[in-house]
Amino acid sequence: ETEPLTAILPGGLGIGVTVTGQNLHRNDNDRYWSNKKSTARIQCIHNNTIPSDFDEDLVQCGIHQEVLKLRSEVEDGKRIGFLGIHSESDYVEANDVLFWSGPESMFEVGRYGPIRPEDRKTELHFSMKNFIHDFEPAEWSYDVDEKILGDCQLIDITDDATGEVHSEAKKHTPIYVNEIGHNTNLCANVRIMHKNDRSVYYYACIEKENAMKKGDCVELLVDYGKLYENVRERKGYGVANLYGNVGDDSDRGAKLQRNFAARQSIESEISKLSVVRLYYLAEFLMERIFPEINESIEDIFRHHVPSQLKSRFLVARRRLHWIGERLEQQLEKCFGSLQRVYFSSKFITSFQNIIHSFKWSSLPGVFSAIQDTASDIPNICAKDCILNEISEELLYKVSNIIPKPFDTKIWSQLGNLLIESVTKKIAIHMFCSSEMSIEERQAKLGRSVLDDAKRYSKLTTRCSTVLDGTATDGNFYDYFFDLLSFKSPQHKVNQKQFFYKRPNKKPRSIYDAKKIINFGTASALAEVQAYQDAVDVGFLEPHAIPGVLKNLIECEKSIVCKYPSSSPNSKIGRLPQFYWIARGAESIKKGTAIVNVEWYLMNQLLLVVHSLASNCVEWKASSQKMVPYSLERLCEVVGVEVNAAKKALSNGFILPECPEEVTIT
Repeated sequence: ETEPLTAILPGGLGIGVTVTGQNLHRNDNDRYWSNKKSTARIQCIHNNTIPSDFDEDLVQCGIHQEVLKLRSEVEDGKRIGFLGIHSESDYVEANDVLFWSGPESMFEVGRYGPIRPEDRKTELHFSMKNFIHDFEPAEWSYDVDEKILGDCQLIDITDDATGEVHSEAKKHTPIYVNEIGHNTNLCANVRIMHKNDRSVYYYACIEKENAMKKGDCVELLVDYGKLYENVRERKGYGVANLYGNVGDDSDRGAKLQRNFAARQSIESEISKLSVVRLYYLAEFLMERIFPEINESIEDIFRHHVPSQLKSRFLVARRRLHWIGERLEQQLEKCFGSLQRVYFSSKFITSFQNIIHSFKWSSLPGVFSAIQDTASDIPNICAKDCILNEISEELLYKVSNIIPKPFDTKIWSQLGNLLIESVTKKIAIHMFCSSEMSIEERQAKLGRSVLDDAKRYSKLTTRCSTVLDGTATDGNFYDYFFDLLSFKSPQHKVNQKQFFYKRPNKKPRSIYDAKKIINFGTASALAEVQAYQDAVDVGFLEPHAIPGVLKNLIECEKSIVCKYPSSSPNSKIGRLPQFYWIARGAESIKKGTAIVNVEWYLMNQLLLVVHSLASNCVEWKASSQKMVPYSLERLCEVVGVEVNAAKKALSNGFILPECPEEVTIT
């Protein structure tokens, strides 16, 4: 029994070895060999008498002679089959015969990958590339069993410089096979098979129950499995999208959370690398990804044609910069642990030069040149591609302070607008501009951020007066309501957690609850509890409608309102901003609930502005020895007490939890 030739490279990387050429077997590459023919050839090899032309007649193989005779009876160009002794006319139509190819008779559709040597990557290198190219390579990758230098290996058929499927892979059928996802109406008829623990192949497998008649057409479909779930989720048809109310990547809040997780994973992986493995990673990025991205951007601006720029290259270039900063930090950490003595100064300098190349020092010039340039990404200009990327970096930096930005269950529209405005202002003045000194840019940024805070403070108050009916511009009621409201997925309220047991089915108190619940859930429960409160005050017989409570749904839109605390001791160690009760649209319209302006100023305004301004900018005193921004100046323009603001900052944000995760006692 023969086995394929395999070459083993350093690190355990295996490569299949094949030989190509003309007449390698001295038999015109005929694949058919009889036993008699094989015996004669072996004898020639032992005697070292292999003739230049292997004469089949010398072997006197009767089968060979028969094959030659039958083949000669078929016209050239019409021979079919393994031996080429048949033509299409030898077959008859069988219209009533069904076709299927079960597991025992699957036929190969083609090799998925690897197509090129560089299609094989370690998991670490692939994860970096996948992040740089905004997770597109993940759509075209598979893991295999073979290891590379002890690391997990992935097959990746995308171009290293662009993240798009490379030209050679486009010549192979498997990339055009779609997947079934979680669509129960679709049936997979292609199976994924691995060869030699490193090659991925597709095989058509038409089950008998799906047998095809002559003339039938069927789309080839494959199940990519559980590892593809992250890609499904980004595209909007994952389990979390279908059943968990999680948005796809068009939902900015949902995309940010996935990107934050990716950044955290990258930081964790880099922090574990030794100097040698750190160098291999930097070398991979420098040789395979960086050159084309950087040269494309620089070349376009050298020739003053920014309209030809691919916006995805701007994102990729900024992410290379971000990764470079982490590589530099880890390198210094390694050298700080006395590893420097093991390496030559020439190596260290070369390594540092590679990492320094990742710094995007030309960003301000590029940003200035693309101010009005359209983007190849729908509904966004090239300038905003850069600003959004830097904003993501800033929000990731404060993700433990500002939870889930742009999530409409947690943030009102007003809060989200402020988050976007402040992050973009920091990005513009501190990262994308070099016209003025750092002190001048900070002074301009400080004024702009405080102006934002003042404007949104006034807008919050204006919203309140309109919703409370004390303003004259009631025609814009819906607009102001949406600015302050939180949007709920309208889940069903869990009775077991929010209602006492029978007989009266009374709701548990949600006032001063120790654990925060979803605003939409709180709104729905508030309506039930408001009724119960009225019953208690009026000494009326409680009345409950089981059907209503059983199907109680969260309010679609909720606003945080005021309420007086029922406990005289609750004020101790507590702030008015936490005395909140969410109410629905009807309660606001009826005037039975009043907007808690102080709560919004603290939670949706002051905490946002100060968390970003104090953590994302290292403020320097101006020539007048005055710092452009401070908490005291922020409190002054917003209209809140400094001590109350400090207390709010120490307590942190209110983070509602899903009702399934909350138990109120």
